[in-house]
Amino acid sequence: MSLTMVILEKEKEVRDFFSDVIKKYNVTGVILVDKEGLPLISEIPKNMDEDIIASSIAAVSSGAEIAVADLEMEPLKLISIETDKGILIIEGISTELILGVIATTNAKLAIIRRITKEIAEFLEKLSKKSKRK
Repeated sequence: MSLTMVILEKEKEVRDFFSDVIKKYNVTGVILVDKEGLPLISEIPKNMDEDIIASSIAAVSSGAEIAVADLEMEPLKLISIETDKGILIIEGISTELILGVIATTNAKLAIIRRITKEIAEFLEKLSKKSKRK
């Protein structure tokens, strides 16, 4: 079973984990999208449009992957977008999935990297559990 299917099958568990991460690290939101830009699971503020964010994350990620390939600097690890109002970190966590972490301007990159690592490890464990069944 693909990681995407495992995540969709375990949606409540993943959503609860995202909520816990948001509370633990005081970030604004977390969104998991596929490479085509479809949102899979998100915990983001109600005033944010999940579909627009998901498609934008996939587009930025795709463009960045092309750029680093052209520069012979692959693999792409992380994309950081900083504005006056906040930070969006985009990281590919598998060949099929992209994670977005939305944070305030005072968030530390090291903490956000810890978040992406924790989420990737959680999803990997979830996938391994499903394969054993």
